[in-house]
Amino acid sequence: MSAPGALNPPRELLQPDEEIFREMATILTPARPAFTRFTWWDRELQSVLESIEESAFPPALRYSYEEMLERAGRPGFEGILVSDPGGATPPAAIMIVYRPGATTVYLDTLAVRSRGRGIGSALLRFLIRRCAGVPGAAEVAGAREAPGVRGATGAPGAAPPAKIREIRLDAEGGDSEGGGGAPLPAYYQRFGFRVVAEEATGNVTMVLPLRPGGAG
Repeated sequence: MSAPGALNPPRELLQPDEEIFREMATILTPARPAFTRFTWWDRELQSVLESIEESAFPPALRYSYEEMLERAGRPGFEGILVSDPGGATPPAAIMIVYRPGATTVYLDTLAVRSRGRGIGSALLRFLIRRCAGVPGAAEVAGAREAPGVRGATGAPGAAPPAKIREIRLDAEGGDSEGGGGAPLPAYYQRFGFRVVAEEATGNVTMVLPLRPGGAG
């Protein structure tokens, strides 16, 4: 199977680093967790997404297969699944990003099956590290490459393959992190995201400015 968007920017942003392995190991299991990267969309991934979103989001906020196929054609589309290494349980979380501009990463999806355990926060910190090129965020072996995805080309210790200046996302004002916790905008503000646009419904667009080595 060939991944769509062959002319997309290099899609190596979500190559796991050693820190995300350590963080997830303390949350999921004493064993080393499993990560699977993908750069396209199919029915199997849709099934995984739906199973996670069912426990994470109300029906109005869930993506259809057609919507996800459209997103898979956007520049820099890339995702990662987090699972227990034995594979006996369904994936615990999924994160999906794409690149609407040369220096911008858009966080399209961050969904966790069992919220409130710190899985989403660990993934968000991982994304910020990768986008900012934090020193020491070395790429490591151990992430499975789903069929059709190109393997990472960066050497261990290499910075992410682009100079990213900001991470953007849209948050639903009525949703909450942790299943009844703080509204999502307040949750993302804890990581440095700022509201740059707000709708009458309370839904917001948020931006995290980045500088080399960390968040702005």
